[in-house]
Amino acid sequence: DVKININETARKYFKEWDMSGDVEIRTGIIMTPYFPLRNIIRGAEFSFTNDQAKIDSIKIMAGESELCAKGGISNLKTAMLHNDTLKIDLDISSSSVDADELLKAYSIGNQYQSKTETQKEPEETLTNAEFFKQVTTDTVRKAETRSALFIIPGNITADIGIRMSGMKYQDLDISKFSSDIIIKDRCAQMTGTTLRSNMGNASFDAFYAVRSKEDIKSGFCLDLENVTSARVISMMPEIGEIIPMIGSLNGLLNCE
Repeated sequence: DVKININETARKYFKEWDMSGDVEIRTGIIMTPYFPLRNIIRGAEFSFTNDQAKIDSIKIMAGESELCAKGGISNLKTAMLHNDTLKIDLDISSSSVDADELLKAYSIGNQYQSKTETQKEPEETLTNAEFFKQVTTDTVRKAETRSALFIIPGNITADIGIRMSGMKYQDLDISKFSSDIIIKDRCAQMTGTTLRSNMGNASFDAFYAVRSKEDIKSGFCLDLENVTSARVISMMPEIGEIIPMIGSLNGLLNCE
């Protein structure tokens, strides 16, 4: 779960005071070893109260990717005071995404999070520039990483719309990608997902549920249009394992 820990003093103010405000950020840097890329804020506008934060716009450059978002987070008060569910509503768009780099950064950050307490955290006495250099890697593309298990937090519900172009994943150049994602009760459901790429077109619906590290379920319905079996297997080797006969099919696939 997403842990939100506040002390009794902060809890008292949060409970008894009514707060509101508007924030505008022209530029900024997010430095964290949990996502070791150059994360640059290129503008953000949002407002907040005790119970919600409304994002009018935010643009972040994460490595080679550009991400824009708007939406909001609600139910903050009960989440803070009673460990209740956070509700997220976001629309994410982009004209440039390096999915390989983002996934590797997530995997490296996941491994950092798993380090034992005997290993050192970044020194608090470092300057911003030194800290930035220490936690940011320019070799994410070359890093040997294993896929990290993604656990869906149980105290989050979300409704996320994604609209992207100029997306790269392995040998796939995606000119257009869109999907609607609903998250609830440690489950994620993707609907209306479509992509157009240099290897053909596809659409799919899918779900992913993680009750624990030992209880994982997933399923999908995939429609392929003008795609070769070799390209399908190169993108998703698991498909070749689940359906071995697909490797023996030649020509373009148009199938469900």
